[in-house]
Amino acid sequence: HHFLKKLESLLQREQPDMIVCTLPICAQVVSEYKRRFDAPIPLITCITDVSTHGEWINPGTDVYLVPCESVKEGIIAKGACPGSILVGGIPVKEQFKTLHHRRAREGKNLLIMGGGWGLLPKDPAFYETLDTLSGVSTTIIAGNNRSAYERLHGRYANIEVVGFTDEVYRYMEEADLIVTKPGGITLFESIFAELPLATIAPTLMQEIHNAEFIEANKIGRVLSSEPEATIRELSAMLNDDIALADIRANMRRLKATLEPNVVIKALGQILDRQAEAAREELATLHEGGVLA
Repeated sequence: HHFLKKLESLLQREQPDMIVCTLPICAQVVSEYKRRFDAPIPLITCITDVSTHGEWINPGTDVYLVPCESVKEGIIAKGACPGSILVGGIPVKEQFKTLHHRRAREGKNLLIMGGGWGLLPKDPAFYETLDTLSGVSTTIIAGNNRSAYERLHGRYANIEVVGFTDEVYRYMEEADLIVTKPGGITLFESIFAELPLATIAPTLMQEIHNAEFIEANKIGRVLSSEPEATIRELSAMLNDDIALADIRANMRRLKATLEPNVVIKALGQILDRQAEAAREELATLHEGGVLA
């Protein structure tokens, strides 16, 4: 009830033409609001993980934007209308879709992200070993993890440490492999950028599903959580040009299954349905003699 009153106040203030939800709880609240008040406002639910959890599926949802075919099949099995689902990946900035990797260069570039989520080991031996990998230059994006930044910045010859940046795509453009937590957005940023993925074994349920998706689609691998083994696995991946090329090819095939301009298509579907409803209402008025 508290959420519904807050939502009603927000809608009265903003007067939106439609609502896009990227969290299950938000979609649930909007769905309940539409049901309770018979509100006609369109609801788009954007599923932001490779998950078919029933909490995403709510009455009154006009369009579901889903990341892949398996999620589409999963939510249909749980009651979503097939005609309301568009498969377009998880929306990312356009810059991730237009990267041009520099392949003709010496050595390999490794990108590590996730400092703000505690992904980075604290043991200096990890970085000392990473720094000595032959032909490998590493960039670590520490994000807002100031302590990690100060602990690592300027300490190693072959490791560059960056704080918060809103231009992650520039670092992806230079990289041959990314190590990151398997969050939904980063997962699809990497897919659209055709950048092979490596992830530490996750513990959160949605990230476990994302990691399973990575391995099932052969677009990367899940690494050991033990630092020494992690270094060995990363070195092996970076030195296997055939495997990296195969991963990039798998990412291209995956992208080919996704609808382009999926958000625009969702808006178009809603506008078409509104126009059809208006025509039907007008025809009903004519038939009832309300309009001459």
